[in-house]
Amino acid sequence: MTIRAIEPSEAKRSLAVSLRPVADNLRQLASELGASPYRVFMVHTKWSGAKPGRGNESILRVVEILPTPRVRAINSLTGRPTSVGILEAESVSVDRISADRYNEDQLGGRVGGVEIPDDQSFYYEVVEDGRSTPNPLRRRFRAASPAGLSQVGLDFSLRLERSSEDRSRRGIPASDVAVRVGD
Repeated sequence: MTIRAIEPSEAKRSLAVSLRPVADNLRQLASELGASPYRVFMVHTKWSGAKPGRGNESILRVVEILPTPRVRAINSLTGRPTSVGILEAESVSVDRISADRYNEDQLGGRVGGVEIPDDQSFYYEVVEDGRSTPNPLRRRFRAASPAGLSQVGLDFSLRLERSSEDRSRRGIPASDVAVRVGD
C-alpha cells in the first residue's frame, strides 16, 4: 500500500460516506425517542432597504435542518441587562448535522454556491420542540464559525452566537411587530 492522499472521486466512494444514510437514520431514531428537544432552522430574509436592518424584513425561505441535530448549552444562555430588559447573550454548538443532506455552502447561507445578496440576511433559529411550551420562543443566532465537517465525515458542526431581533412566536419578523407606546 502506498501512502498518499485520496482523490475527491475516491473520497465520495469511501466507507465513511456510504455510512452517512445510516447515521441519519440513527439521528432520526433519537428524535423519535424524544432525545432532541431543539429544532434548528436556516432562515433567509430580504429587507426593503438596501442593507439588512434597513426597512422591513420579509421571509424568503425557512429550512429546518433534518434529521434534528444536537444543540448543546441552550440552557446556559446568560442574560445581559439592557435598557429594555434582558438580552440573552451566549453561544451554542450545533452538531450531528447530516453531511448527506447538507453541504458547507448551504450551512453558510449560500444558495447554489452564490453569496448572500446585500439586501438579504441569513441566520439560524433554535426553537424548543413544544414539549414544555405550546408556542415556544424562536431564538435567533448567527454563525460564529464556518460549518466544520467531522473527522469521519458523517456530520457537520457549527458554533452559533445569540443575536437580537427574534421573530415572534408565530414567526413574524421583528421589523413587522409594531410597538405602540401609550396604549
